[in-house]
Amino acid sequence: MGILSLIIRGALDGPLTSEEYYKLLRTRKISPRYQREAFKKPVDKGHKDLPRSMGEYILKQNPNRAVRLGTRAL
Repeated sequence: MGILSLIIRGALDGPLTSEEYYKLLRTRKISPRYQREAFKKPVDKGHKDLPRSMGEYILKQNPNRAVRLGTRAL
């Protein structure tokens, strides 16, 4: 993802505004890796409904293979 390093560099150098900070944090939510990990947490805890609805939402945004396979397995 590399977002953390951008935030740290921006904070240390000084030009990072609060708007840029929150924009960077929001962009990570569209990352396939972030979505896969967010999907996996409720599955690991034994939930069914939440990951199913999350999977549908994520798959509308991008073809995340891990989420697709995980949703089928539910």
